[in-house]
Amino acid sequence: MARSFGRILTSIWADEEFCALPPRARETYMFLVTQPDLEHSGVIPLRVERWADDLAGTEPEDMREAISHLSAARFVVSDPRKQELLVRSLIRRDDVWKQPNVFKSAAASIRAVRSPAIRKALLAELRRLDLTAMANDSAALCLDLIAELAEACGEAPPNPSTAPDLISGKPLPKGSRNPSANPSANPSAGPQGKGEGNGSSTTGPLSPSPSPRSPASPPPAAAAAPPPALSNTQRSKRLTDAYAKAEPMCKWPAVNGVVLKAIQSGRYADEEIRAALLRMAAENRSVTVDSLRTELGGMPPRGHAQPSGESPGARKGQQAIDAGAAVQQMIDEGRFTP
Repeated sequence: MARSFGRILTSIWADEEFCALPPRARETYMFLVTQPDLEHSGVIPLRVERWADDLAGTEPEDMREAISHLSAARFVVSDPRKQELLVRSLIRRDDVWKQPNVFKSAAASIRAVRSPAIRKALLAELRRLDLTAMANDSAALCLDLIAELAEACGEAPPNPSTAPDLISGKPLPKGSRNPSANPSANPSAGPQGKGEGNGSSTTGPLSPSPSPRSPASPPPAAAAAPPPALSNTQRSKRLTDAYAKAEPMCKWPAVNGVVLKAIQSGRYADEEIRAALLRMAAENRSVTVDSLRTELGGMPPRGHAQPSGESPGARKGQQAIDAGAAVQQMIDEGRFTP
């Protein structure tokens, strides 16, 4: 899908970093954004000599200097060895992520990228997108791309207790990591963060030795630590994994995207979503935003989930049977005359 125009926001002239660029660098940025062979991903072959020839009065060295200024200000990412260049924020600024067909075209371009530096920049850009505002297919595709780029960049697979959030790429909030993931005899003696002290491990004054206890006196029970809070992404992964065990042929990223939207709506408890998913797996029904919403529509309010094996229709039928049995018992006991 070829581009027929380049989108330049008027707010670019309020960007101090852009306005501080040399005139030729600003001109080069406008030139790159309006190139007909610029992909919807923001990737374009690096053609310094050709571009210099297209701009009258520009030498190849002038073009390289302009690209160097743009790279330093993070407007572009260039890789001379792989002969690729990325207009870094095009997917977001051009609203590519909001257009499903255009986003598919961008995805094909992203998968063809050879430059490690550009792959890493694209991974960061995709993690900034709001999956809840994307079409379902686009959200699933975005999750696929994030996983593929993360693997290509050498990132370890996400771990529910210790890995960064798959979508945002940011570390988990303080206190949400599993305290048993890296046990230590002294929790306060861990490494310090950047800018905190000289990096050496230090301890405070020694506390007085406790008085010896009698063997008959058991030590006081340690207070149970509260379970670590899970992010929405981690909750979605756990629920999707449960569905995948019941339906091994499922397309994991697509289901995960649907489940994530259900969680972020705030309308359903995790056990409600899990029960709905397991019912759908048992009946070989595909999981989409509409099908999951329909399945959850018959559920009781949050916090009053019905048993996972009972459908709304079966529950109503059982209620009718119970009511009939109660009336018959009253007749048999002479407490009710029909």
